Amino acid sequence: MEVSRDSVRTLPILLPPLPEQRAIAEVLDSIDETIEKSEAVTTATENLRDALLHRLLTRGIPGWHSEWKEVRGIGPIPATWDVVRLGEVAKVRNGMTPPKKNTDYWENGSIPFIKTGLVNDEVITSTDEYITENAVSHGGAIVVPTGSVLIAMIGQGKTRGMTARLRIGGAINQNFAAVHKPKSWFDLSYFYAWASHNYSYIRGLSQGSNQGALNCKLIQRMFLPLPSIREQQAIAEMLDGIDEAIERGITETQMLQSLKASAADALLTGRVRVMI
Repeated sequence: MEVSRDSVRTLPILLPPLPEQRAIAEVLDSIDETIEKSEAVTTATENLRDALLHRLLTRGIPGWHSEWKEVRGIGPIPATWDVVRLGEVAKVRNGMTPPKKNTDYWENGSIPFIKTGLVNDEVITSTDEYITENAVSHGGAIVVPTGSVLIAMIGQGKTRGMTARLRIGGAINQNFAAVHKPKSWFDLSYFYAWASHNYSYIRGLSQGSNQGALNCKLIQRMFLPLPSIREQQAIAEMLDGIDEAIERGITETQMLQSLKASAADALLTGRVRVMI
């Protein structure tokens, strides 16, 4: 339904004195300026992370290396780094979806069930579906532990090749590959950083496969550069610190936006008056 010009012209509005109108505008403008500054800081931090991520994953911790080697398909990396197949340093497996028609597998379940769409969250902390113990013991459901890295294996859009960290233990569907049970010299936080940065490479592994999908064998066989466990952990800690700063910036912006909405409602309805 279209709103006519006449109806807009006759719409009643609250109109405080002109000095108060200007004061209200100044209050709301000042909050807008603070929001813009907060968003700018967050954007700058995100850009810093992207630049630092590439530097860390190809050159290592600054000052730690002085010699380099060229690796086919990967490029130059520190001479002390190894190159391994993922399946050599961690277990890779996919899940399955218990039959929906069997209510014993789904009703009153307590085990989180992770669907592929949750990969967009990047860090998975909750889900809206749960399965029962019966689904695991008799229905073939696969449960992987918290800390696992999940890789989406299908999707013609951007989903295929995307990666997420699992912050809850849960069962995964058949369209996920879970990377877990790492060797003692392999850090999954480092792998998540590498995998998220190398999305195009992982996605490209599916070229030539049936239906253009990834599978666990392709993921197991992919190569990745591997620093020492000490350097892997140092890289992950640096990136986690920046991620925390980004999250704080996003939270601050959301709080400011909520503050503006509340302030606008109070000031524009006259519930709160600006002292002039």
